[in-house]
Amino acid sequence: HNTDPAVVEQFQPIYIEIEGLRSLAEENMSFREREITMAAQLLTVHAEEFPLLYKQRMIERAMRQVPVEIKEVRHRALNEVFRKEMDGLDDQTRALVDEMLRYMEKKCISIPMKAARQAFSSTNPAS
Repeated sequence: HNTDPAVVEQFQPIYIEIEGLRSLAEENMSFREREITMAAQLLTVHAEEFPLLYKQRMIERAMRQVPVEIKEVRHRALNEVFRKEMDGLDDQTRALVDEMLRYMEKKCISIPMKAARQAFSSTNPAS
């Protein structure tokens, strides 16, 4: 080695030969190539799944308003459309009508949600 003995004595350098670096670089490159192959496979899988996942998300977003709108219909029916009729009912009958409307509201919300899930799962055999 062409290093001054004083440097070797004071700093105790570690020598690395070029061939060792080449070998390490080759290992790193082969590791990176394997990782690129795995990444390409993952991208292929996810690119194939994406259209279906996107469609599912669009259905979810479209269905998000269904419960809100059905609750508004119930509220409007009780407080505006049938207000006079509801005011003429005794408490027990009013409670029964309210319970019936809550049941219908729940069913009117769950039926389209269930249909959307079934429609999606029938187009997506992986789920």
